[in-house]
Amino acid sequence: FGSAAAAAREIDRSLDELWQLCTQQDAPVMAHAAASNGLRAGFGLRADPSFWFPVARRHPKLRILLAHFGRFRDQTAEAGPPGTCPDHDVPFEKTWEAAIGRFVLTNPDSLVFADLSYLSELFHSGYRRRAVERLRHYLLFDPGGRHLVFGSDWVMLGIEKGYTRDGGYPARMRRFLVEAGLGSAEIDGIMYGNAIRFLGIRTGGAARQRIEKFYTDRGLPVK
Repeated sequence: FGSAAAAAREIDRSLDELWQLCTQQDAPVMAHAAASNGLRAGFGLRADPSFWFPVARRHPKLRILLAHFGRFRDQTAEAGPPGTCPDHDVPFEKTWEAAIGRFVLTNPDSLVFADLSYLSELFHSGYRRRAVERLRHYLLFDPGGRHLVFGSDWVMLGIEKGYTRDGGYPARMRRFLVEAGLGSAEIDGIMYGNAIRFLGIRTGGAARQRIEKFYTDRGLPVK
């Protein structure tokens, strides 16, 4: 490509074709959005959800799910270069979660969602209290949590002590959402209703029609 800048432009152009195809097919996109699993130091910061916002603006009908919401530990690129303070000292307004909140506040009909998968903080009292407090702040941007989706990452959660106790992860998640001030209908939305919107599987939707065809072609019942 001749230069890193030229390579970046070509990657963006190629990805833009993919986003157009996904929009045409009404196919959802899921992205890792946690500062982890980086090959080298700092590589995890490339998962910053703020890098997805220009994509969402260019393709407003693209269904995007940003995985691993709720740690409230990492500073978004929107707030400038990463600071040197420990994770727990990052102010809420500079976190990745706050960046998502600001985006959905100004784009309430956006098809950008975030999932609550592998929220290991629920198994550690200090981190849990902090997560509850900060989720309450987030909900000022996204009332009712309309852009949040339940997720489990159950294989990873199996390493947490007490994983199988107290109703397991789904029950812990419900209690967490109650403490954050959400009502029953709002929690049902996060646990399954918002996923229906994200996946586009309402009756008559293109994704729903593909699933129904898959079943009927194999003689399986569609409910």
